[in-house]
Amino acid sequence: MALPDAGNVEDYSEEEMKELLAKFETDKASLTKNQKAAVARYNFKKGKGEEIRYRGMAPAPAAAPAAAPTGTAPAAAGVSVSADIVSLLPPDMQALAARDPASLSKDEKIALARAKSQAVKAQQAAGAVAPAAAPDTPAGPSPEELARAKALEFPHAARLNEKFGETAGAAGTSSGSSTAAIELSARVLDIIRYLHMEMGFDYLRNLTAADYPPDRFEVVYHLKNMVKRQDLALRVKLPREAPAGADMPNLPSVVGIHPGADWLEREVFDLFGIRFTGHPYMRRLMMPDGWVGHPLRKDYDSSKEQFVGLGADGNDIVSFDKEAGW
Repeated sequence: MALPDAGNVEDYSEEEMKELLAKFETDKASLTKNQKAAVARYNFKKGKGEEIRYRGMAPAPAAAPAAAPTGTAPAAAGVSVSADIVSLLPPDMQALAARDPASLSKDEKIALARAKSQAVKAQQAAGAVAPAAAPDTPAGPSPEELARAKALEFPHAARLNEKFGETAGAAGTSSGSSTAAIELSARVLDIIRYLHMEMGFDYLRNLTAADYPPDRFEVVYHLKNMVKRQDLALRVKLPREAPAGADMPNLPSVVGIHPGADWLEREVFDLFGIRFTGHPYMRRLMMPDGWVGHPLRKDYDSSKEQFVGLGADGNDIVSFDKEAGW
């Protein structure tokens, strides 16, 4: 028989689908792109245990709305917001809602979304009451706990966690690189030394930072194991507020472990206002010494122009007065 050139299971009769599946096994090259898509959707539904509906079958009945809990107040117009929105749609839209979303055309998806929106607006116009609060249920793991459990599947993160406990964890991978996150910045020197001496991450490729107002910075160390060709991005969470007795947030310098951190730490100091204690020459790298503010902070006021002039001693003079500039 001639098979339909369609990508949805619902466009085939049961006999046509059997023939299509047989042809897919024996002569896949003769099938069109749509027919292959129909086979893929059939296998997806079957794998999920969903009901397979063929052409000519009646639409699946819409699920009945859940019964309201005893004692809840009735809606003003007899309709509860907690009712299944699909049951309020016209029959043709209910039929669309019962289908696999992947099988809907663009126009059908738009029509279904518009119908749902209109049904919600109709509920609101009728003065439906909000659903009663759900009874207390045991709290599951937080997003942070789930992320940490997932992160510990990475070997580098698991090893850091074993060594440093809650101090270090992992956040995922990026471009094939593992990403570990340090919660306590006071341990950064110990962890980077351990990564260098015990795990072979002996090359610091880059060191940068990011500003997440209002509460924190993150300093990122991009490390590489040159022997195993492995990359690791170490993210250190740092409170944005300067500690007592300090003029800005600070971290210990890693120049003693990675000499290449010298200018990288100076760049972060200059542009983000993060001091690296123990650095042999902690001065600005890009901006003049008298520059006001740190240009890559989110709260940096770029509307105030600063002008650089040259003093009689040959040193830069920074001023908000244009006449003091060049």
